[in-house]
Amino acid sequence: MTLPPLLLIFDIDETLLQFIPPEIYHYGWEKTSPEYKKRLAKVCEYVDYPTRKCCFIFRTGLRTFLANILSLVANGNVQLALWTYGTRAYSAEVAQLITEHFGIISNPFLFTYGSEDIADHTKPKSLNYIWNDPRYSGTFNKYNTLLI
Repeated sequence: MTLPPLLLIFDIDETLLQFIPPEIYHYGWEKTSPEYKKRLAKVCEYVDYPTRKCCFIFRTGLRTFLANILSLVANGNVQLALWTYGTRAYSAEVAQLITEHFGIISNPFLFTYGSEDIADHTKPKSLNYIWNDPRYSGTFNKYNTLLI
């Protein structure tokens, strides 16, 4: 009997990365010295988009974590997903950014949910939304799903 995969659902902001949006980019990041950015780059990776006035700072160790977990994804033991309080478009953008920045051949995320996928805002990110989704035909449940 084949066991269903473990589903790891990651929140984005303050979990996988810190996003500095255009609204606050000019307050601090844009004025941050090159020396500080160089020191920061020794501790964690980041992608700066000066023309878009935004920056994504990845959690320290994310590259190593992804390298370790992707072998489990490849053999079907783990599925990865993203779910944010931001928009679904933001979630998809972060999935693409992670895929490209860390040199992952294809997008490893089963789904990229946003606030549009929160059915009941009194119970944010209710995993029942996933467990009852016919696209996954009962694959995921409370025994094999982790929201991180």
